[in-house]
Amino acid sequence: MLRERLRSGPKTTLGGLHSSSRSLLASLLFASQDESLIAVLGTEKDARDFYRDCRVFSNQTDVLHYPAWDILTADFFAIQKEIELARMEALSALLSNRPCLMVTSLPALVQKIIPRRVFTGYMKTISLGDMVDRDDLAQKLLSGGYTKKTLVEERGEFSARGNIVDIYPPDAANPFRIELVGDEIESIRQFDPVSQRSSGETLAFQIVPVRELILTDRRKQRAVRNIRLRANDLELPRQLKDHLTEAINNDLLSSLNPMYLALFYGPDAKTAFTDQPVETLGAFFDYCSGQELFFFDDASSMARSLEDLENTTNRFLLQARHENKFFVDIAAFHLAPTDLKMRLAPFPQVSHEALQLQPTSFSDTKTAEPSPLLFHTAEMGLMKREGPVAAEGLLYPLAERIRERLGDGDLVVFLCPGKEDIPRMAHLLEGYGLKPGRKEPDVSFLDLVTDHRPPGRLLLLEGGNGWIPLS
Repeated sequence: MLRERLRSGPKTTLGGLHSSSRSLLASLLFASQDESLIAVLGTEKDARDFYRDCRVFSNQTDVLHYPAWDILTADFFAIQKEIELARMEALSALLSNRPCLMVTSLPALVQKIIPRRVFTGYMKTISLGDMVDRDDLAQKLLSGGYTKKTLVEERGEFSARGNIVDIYPPDAANPFRIELVGDEIESIRQFDPVSQRSSGETLAFQIVPVRELILTDRRKQRAVRNIRLRANDLELPRQLKDHLTEAINNDLLSSLNPMYLALFYGPDAKTAFTDQPVETLGAFFDYCSGQELFFFDDASSMARSLEDLENTTNRFLLQARHENKFFVDIAAFHLAPTDLKMRLAPFPQVSHEALQLQPTSFSDTKTAEPSPLLFHTAEMGLMKREGPVAAEGLLYPLAERIRERLGDGDLVVFLCPGKEDIPRMAHLLEGYGLKPGRKEPDVSFLDLVTDHRPPGRLLLLEGGNGWIPLS
């Protein structure tokens, strides 16, 4: 029915879903289509929880997290490596047109990002038989944020030892080892970053940037000019201005607070007299094909969340001004609310309403929408009891609910917070005569759900790290 609604119109409103049933529905929607699904949550914490659940319900390699930067710091050289790598992996996946289930947050969507033209201009395919200058390749990797190491162990690193070059792109499952004969690539192999052993040959792979700031001499010069102009406008001490410009001139930008990306990407007074295109920060939507389905969780609260985000950011910037710190205006790194809604409007959307069951679209479309599609979900949690705990034990109500569902032929999946909780819960449930089953190898969660037939089954699952077979 939901797919029929989507085929009949670009906007659909849902209601009645609770806790993990929302991420389960998003996973089912993604599995039923050929395009990517982008789930948008109101806060970064909610997005992380939703992402964890989706990795349980879907193939983990198909689920990506596009996190928001933590920009509420005036530190010019803020280090956020893991966030940076996750964002680059997500943007690379969108450009590849490989269908994925991407989980993000409203704060991440409003943040301005590396221009698509710059990202794609940096990308380079390395193929067997190519002629490669080792020094030029190393310089390219450094300019894109790669860190040179003796041994490559983590994403975003590279090493060069004699005729061997190891590279670990942020969107790759394992690093690549290039063997050169002179300047010609004789072999390309993937290898295990722990054991350093090769896992098989490949014909080609792609280098993508590790960070959103891709340094060139022109961008460094632009940033130095912009810093001086902005520092003068803020009437900041010359010592602070000199400290920032020297760091840029001396290539000390191993990390950069993303608030300041606009200093490097922006209009240049000399551009008008050259054939070079103007560089301006882009948006997440620039990387989309236009066919992606956006899934909004609690869409009616999005406008309020956006207002709260803008107010919090403006308070932070006001405090930075009072403390005589360097900062840029919010328009330099955030999309305006009207711009965000305009960019979202062309995409097909599914909006889940937690409370308000009226048709809602975060993009403020004027198109009439049908009545909300309501789901019914039952809570399986502990029932509250008045007075002392009964002799049967605290879990007795839950065990009876599970037993009832099993008697109806249902599949009952019990999600445990962590690995250590699974044997403990199994032991407790076994005390009530319940025994978890064993998941068949190589069967995905969605296949397990859609293919289930009576009799009933009970399975325990760790929320973030796959199935734990128990007997």
